[in-house]
Amino acid sequence: MTQAFKKALQVVRVSFEAARRTGLAGEEGSFTKFEEQRADANRKAYWSAIERLQQAAASMPDAEVQSLVEALQQAKDADKIASTLMELGQVQMAEPIITESPDFTVPGISEQVEADKAEIDICFSHGAYRSSVILCGRVLEAALHRKYFEATGKDLLEKAPGMGLGNLIGKMAEANITIDPGLGNQIHLINQVRIHSVHQKQEPFYPTKEQARAIMLYTFDVIRKLFS
Repeated sequence: MTQAFKKALQVVRVSFEAARRTGLAGEEGSFTKFEEQRADANRKAYWSAIERLQQAAASMPDAEVQSLVEALQQAKDADKIASTLMELGQVQMAEPIITESPDFTVPGISEQVEADKAEIDICFSHGAYRSSVILCGRVLEAALHRKYFEATGKDLLEKAPGMGLGNLIGKMAEANITIDPGLGNQIHLINQVRIHSVHQKQEPFYPTKEQARAIMLYTFDVIRKLFS
């Protein structure tokens, strides 16, 4: 989850507790009693916090979060609101770390790969799924170049630094280097995200959490097989 969303969620929690103590139900209008005025102010603060939470969630392509925020907006019962807030908190805490304690290394460039994988974790855990996929392309590209160098002794990064992933796969096939048969499809998906990210006239492609996770896991599995 983004920092903006986490902050907005905390504001909702605080304002909800205040509104629950003084009463969530009630009609807006002029009040003569201090308690009624305070209750009205707390209700307004709560619904204002809900609006800010919706705004923060709008940029997050997480269907589960979007659904829970919508349910929170419609909920009027205090118990329902409390349970929905708890669910949102659990979603926040349950974000998986995909690459923790990696069980493979890429000889010669292990530090670079570890740094990229750490950034992938950060992007994924904060809902930046497109960025995590783009970084998968970077890790995959580095690993494939290294594998080609080990097999042929030729450094394509020096001879053809602008070579794309598709052409790199072709060079590996020419050198009879065994690669996963589904790697071409994986590269196509990654390139879709990369290309849409640099061409402003094209409609952006935002992978979902599930799509990003699948791309990440497949990328790491392919690299693991390359160097096992």
